[in-house]
Amino acid sequence: MFGSIGGFEMLVLAAIGLLVFGPRRLPEIGRTLGKAMVEFRRAAMELRTSIEREVNLEEVRETTRAIQDAVPRLGDLVPKMSDLVPTLEEEAAGLTKPLVQMRDELTKVLTEGVAPVEPAQPVGKLQPVETEPKGKTDAVGPD
Repeated sequence: MFGSIGGFEMLVLAAIGLLVFGPRRLPEIGRTLGKAMVEFRRAAMELRTSIEREVNLEEVRETTRAIQDAVPRLGDLVPKMSDLVPTLEEEAAGLTKPLVQMRDELTKVLTEGVAPVEPAQPVGKLQPVETEPKGKTDAVGPD
């Protein structure tokens, strides 16, 4: 609360205050000192808030300036972008031509029909695989 002032230092200051001002005026001086500390804290808080507002206001001003500087440059881009629209439309038409051709070819094949494909014939019955009788193996194992 009082920074680096400890309990002993507070006791010494109270004793000195008692000796200098006397027991009658000491409570009055304590109240006055307390009120002064509250006012000092309030003023410090107001100063801090004011400085923070100014800093935030300066940031807003800088952002506003940056936006105002960017607006004319955006205006210069609009005609350039308008010039690109016909080129982009031509490119899009060029890309869609092969797709339209493929669609037409598929439609033609589907409408004309395709020669039927004969279903596959079954292979036949599967023959069991012969295995060696148990006990006779070529594997070498522990004897």
